[in-house]
Amino acid sequence: MLRTIGLRALAALSFAALALMWPDITSSALALLFGMFALADSMSLLVTAGGVTGRRGLSVACVGGVAGSAVGLVSVAWPGITVGALARLIGAWAVLAAVAQLLGRLSGRSHGLSHSNVLSFATAAWLAAAITVVPAAGTLSATALARITGIAALIAAIALLPALRSALAYPPRSARRPAGPRHCPG
Repeated sequence: MLRTIGLRALAALSFAALALMWPDITSSALALLFGMFALADSMSLLVTAGGVTGRRGLSVACVGGVAGSAVGLVSVAWPGITVGALARLIGAWAVLAAVAQLLGRLSGRSHGLSHSNVLSFATAAWLAAAITVVPAAGTLSATALARITGIAALIAAIALLPALRSALAYPPRSARRPAGPRHCPG
């Protein structure tokens, strides 16, 4: 769980930092940057799916991971993508990720995240980005698209920090002492 939360936070923070600080980014560079982010985020969902018990939670994590991987691969493999096409691709990914997160929350599986509001903030940020970029896909510049998606990724990364802090403060079961009688030396 800790690695999954950490990977998602690190991926979102890295994407946000590069997208927001790269002046005059090209659509090809943004496509590669976003593709790497989507692949890292989806791989963390697939890793989480490996530890999920219950059919519905497993299917939600798998669908989110596979859909994110597909979008990431398309983004990386399409070097001459236009800003409009990239905006639609990012919008599709944001909606798919939000739906997977919401379904995971409804099924009681929050993809390794224990705080109930964490996914709400991250989901809202990505849905706001999708609502902003998809209708304006034909008129956006690569820099504007980078700023909008960078802000959404930054909000998602900040939303993951309390869950990451909680996971760091509470060790996994394998690291805790086993239950049973304690023997005092003596």
